This record gives sequence, structure tokens and C-alpha cells, in this order.
Amino acid sequence: MPGPARDPDVAVAGMDSTEVNSRWQAEMAEFFEGLAGRTPDHGFLVLAEIFHLSEERALPPGQPATAATPTPEET
Repeated sequence: MPGPARDPDVAVAGMDSTEVNSRWQAEMAEFFEGLAGRTPDHGFLVLAEIFHLSEERALPPGQPATAATPTPEET
């Protein structure tokens, strides 16, 4: 995914700048646990990438992807 969407801080800053996000945070906060006073958009976990679908789409038909296939960041 190109651009700022790969940077969680940039994505959150973009959301923070919208009025609709403030309304969503207020309505949804009760459905989140473990926020310790943060809004839901500041309480998410960043997970390690396991699958890189663009790599799998590039495989020849019938060839299974393997766990050893590196992501672009690893090459």
C-alpha cells in the first residue's frame, strides 16, 4: 500500500482532523476495552505483516505461497 496509509501516525492524524471522526469516537468508545483514557483510534495494536497478497498474486497458477516468501521490506 503506497503513501501515508502505511504510517499509522499519519493515518490517525488525518482522522483526528475530521469532525466525523470525533463523533465516531464518542459513539464507539464504550465498545472498546483497555484504552486507558485514549480514544479508540489511539488504542489499536500494530500487527506484524504475515501475508503479502501482491506477492501471492504474482505466483504462477497452482504454485502455493510459502511462509519463506519475503515481503518487499525484507528483500
